[in-house]
Amino acid sequence: MARVNWKKALDLKVIDKNGNRISFGRAAGRYFAKIISGLTILIGYMMVDWTKRKKGLHDMIAGTLVIRIGKGGNSPLTGPQSQVRATRHLPPQLPGDTYT
Repeated sequence: MARVNWKKALDLKVIDKNGNRISFGRAAGRYFAKIISGLTILIGYMMVDWTKRKKGLHDMIAGTLVIRIGKGGNSPLTGPQSQVRATRHLPPQLPGDTYT
């Protein structure tokens, strides 16, 4: 059975707090943190609906952010594309964000 790469299909990218590509270690940490998100009766995944940054428990543990890299349109992850910073495709900063 073929697997679907959903991040590629939905034009999503996982970045660190500085807007850089995540390392293998951070990706592995995020993968294992997904197990914790699942063990919490899926509350770790449902947190995406409750947080301002749309981060699941696994993203909070790994220090990552999922952004939309597609063209045009609104994204529940990054907001209107006109607000996305063109240099690194980062979403608008919220108070407490550390990337520049």
